[in-house]
Amino acid sequence: MKCVILYICNHCSYFLLYEVFVREEANNLDLSTRLQRHELESNHFKEINIMYTDINKWRHEYKNNLIALKSIIVNKNDNEAVEYIDKIFNIPMYNDEILQTGNLILDAVVSSKLWYAKSSGIKT
Repeated sequence: MKCVILYICNHCSYFLLYEVFVREEANNLDLSTRLQRHELESNHFKEINIMYTDINKWRHEYKNNLIALKSIIVNKNDNEAVEYIDKIFNIPMYNDEILQTGNLILDAVVSSKLWYAKSSGIKT
């Protein structure tokens, strides 16, 4: 009779240990998934922040170019204005890298990935 009781206790303890192991494994998987998601979101936010900074720089540069161009036009230096515009168009602008497929969400996501690839040295 003692053997039967020990046998049942032994199996119950194995079952309880197995349940604890399964729960811990599920918790570890959940934490791992959350960590991976957090890292992906963090990288995405960094990309967006860099793009936002680049756009602000471009806007600032654009505004300065318009001020300079206005000054040239006011002084009636048409040839100088044309040369200045030609000079501006030789500057690579961020806007040239944005895709325009007609789907705004797709354009934003793919443009973001293209920019990230170029900034990481990946040929596109």
